[in-house]
Amino acid sequence: MTEFVVEADNGKTFSYDQRAEAEEHAKKIKRDFDIDAHVRVGGQTDGGEVIEEPSHTVETPETQEYDLPEGGPSVDEDPLVWMPDEFTDTIDGTTAINRKGFEVLAHHYDISATTEMVVSPTETGGEMVVHKATAVDADGDEYSAYGEAHKATDTDHQMVRMSDTRAYKRAVSRATGVGMIAVEELQNEL
Repeated sequence: MTEFVVEADNGKTFSYDQRAEAEEHAKKIKRDFDIDAHVRVGGQTDGGEVIEEPSHTVETPETQEYDLPEGGPSVDEDPLVWMPDEFTDTIDGTTAINRKGFEVLAHHYDISATTEMVVSPTETGGEMVVHKATAVDADGDEYSAYGEAHKATDTDHQMVRMSDTRAYKRAVSRATGVGMIAVEELQNEL
């Protein structure tokens, strides 16, 4: 299998099995840290013929500015009034903020969030997984939330991702005061 390596100009490298993942990480490094990063083929193969891939730089699209409210949303404002349409989805007639929308909210309102797995699928025989997320706002206040995924309601191979995403969105929602339900919450019966 070919390995794809992200090389950042600060000297750090990251390895991925898929080019798309490597290119996404390179974009994120540029966007979040303003450090150039490039993807190269790492050289590990499955024994087949090695084909040199042309080196190329992925152009990062210009950041689009949005007319988000100054000073952040508050609980008495309906965020769907000011949230651009591309950051929301409608599931069964209910509008919800999608993953991109929560990323924009966190960035715009200077919120950092981390997640950690607190119950792994191996601990439950693959039945469920639980993540805890902690969001920290610009004032240093912390907001925690949990996200879980269950075999009965979520696709087996997506349980870890769903649990992590749910915890992240819930913590960011609390930190921003938005309080909106996430798209993933509506796609599965909880």
